[in-house]
Amino acid sequence: MKRFKFRLERILQYRTALKNEKLRELAMKNHALNENIAILEELQAAELLNRFEAGKTSDASDVLLMGMYAGRLIEQIDQQREKIKECQKERDAALEEYVEAAKDAESLEKLKQRKKREYQEYVDKEELKFLDELATQRGNTFQHREMQ
Repeated sequence: MKRFKFRLERILQYRTALKNEKLRELAMKNHALNENIAILEELQAAELLNRFEAGKTSDASDVLLMGMYAGRLIEQIDQQREKIKECQKERDAALEEYVEAAKDAESLEKLKQRKKREYQEYVDKEELKFLDELATQRGNTFQHREMQ
């Protein structure tokens, strides 16, 4: 009897590869998001340190410089928050694409398993039919010999 061959195997392989590619893209988006969050945390820590240092100094020029630095830090923090929002949108889109690709691959995998199970049932049934036929033929041959 022939081996089981899934007709849509190449499509399944393509969809599995596509799913893996979408997973890789999702991982890259997550990595970019985490990097941007780390940058934001560094900026916030620098801004907090600047506030603390500004409270210590009494020199007017230092206060002016620290105020300008604080303004620039706040601007960078706002820009970083926007980058994070954009990264979150990109990550969410990548997640949706991955989920869709995973569903496609999984549905074909389930179809393959179902077809394989049906094929195995068919093979088992044919084998049983063959064995029954063989037993019947041997039984007839045995009875025919007894009659002689």
